[in-house]
Amino acid sequence: MFVYDDGDLQLYFGLTGYTLTIADMNDWNREHRLTRAYLDGDNDPVLEADLLANAGYSDAQLIEFVAVFDQLARQFRGFIDDRDSATPTAEPAAEFERI
Repeated sequence: MFVYDDGDLQLYFGLTGYTLTIADMNDWNREHRLTRAYLDGDNDPVLEADLLANAGYSDAQLIEFVAVFDQLARQFRGFIDDRDSATPTAEPAAEFERI
């Protein structure tokens, strides 16, 4: 989780060792709400989500934000495994614990 100076939050889930295409990421983005997927500078798949702080947020909203992202990150991992055109060589770059 990244916390920006303005209070906005960003959750980040990245995987390494997979071979995917921009078309794969576009398919994810077309079929799923609340996150965005892309290939980073190393062509590794990444999933991100933002929680804007300009109207504030409660503890309950923060917990739900993380819980929804956790569920979508698990789905993303399955999506990546299904689309991968190479054998994974590494474990996920990051794992999230439910708070």
